[in-house]
Amino acid sequence: MKIGIALSGGGARGFAHLGVLKALEEIGIQPHMISGVSAGAIGGAFYCYGYSPEETLKILSEHGILGMVSPAFSWKGLLKMDKAEKIYKKYLKENSFEKLKIPLIIEATDIINVETMIFNKGELIKAVIASASIPLMFDPVEFEGRLLVDGGLLNNLPAQCLKRYCNKIISVNVNSIFKDEKIDGLLKTIERNFDIITNNNIKESIAISDIVLEPMYKKNYGIFDLNHAKEIYEMGYEYTIAKKEQILRELSFK
Repeated sequence: MKIGIALSGGGARGFAHLGVLKALEEIGIQPHMISGVSAGAIGGAFYCYGYSPEETLKILSEHGILGMVSPAFSWKGLLKMDKAEKIYKKYLKENSFEKLKIPLIIEATDIINVETMIFNKGELIKAVIASASIPLMFDPVEFEGRLLVDGGLLNNLPAQCLKRYCNKIISVNVNSIFKDEKIDGLLKTIERNFDIITNNNIKESIAISDIVLEPMYKKNYGIFDLNHAKEIYEMGYEYTIAKKEQILRELSFK
């Protein structure tokens, strides 16, 4: 059986992906392939490179949001991820899809042609950065002749790209939307708009998935809540462990 795992976008909520992956390891589930957008692309890249979920949590959380971004001074976005790119190059030294221990697919959005771009070969880090560049928040990324932004803009749960390679798909959506939330300030407004968009473009992905895991059930963390990385990680882990019997049954392991 070839199992594919699709990891959604969601900013800091993506730390739940790492907890889910840790739990799936303990359950005995090893992915044949992983796909990801935005936060899912970042976590997926480190995991597929060979870092454990705990190592990835430590690497990504210790730098904080100020260690990852700098002001863009641009009409295209408020921030740029030049610092994040340097950090990723430090840990993903070979910077190539072909060097990953687990095959990975990353999706980003071509903002000019309004289409999803799929990356699974060649340079890795640029694809990761592009996939996580939330529109208006971050500068778009010029890569392979395209102007790219967050893959979640068109598809925040990239399950479809796994269909040709895997016969079972587990989709992990960490971008659940909470109603009646207080919206104040520019960042919260951008965040809320993106949450609404992404929660309406994942329906097809959910429909084709064999298992859908949605670990963000206790509290709505913001996309920049990196200071809550550990508890978000633990939420993903505990949620998945609690679903062990259901997951094994759906995958016909029991």
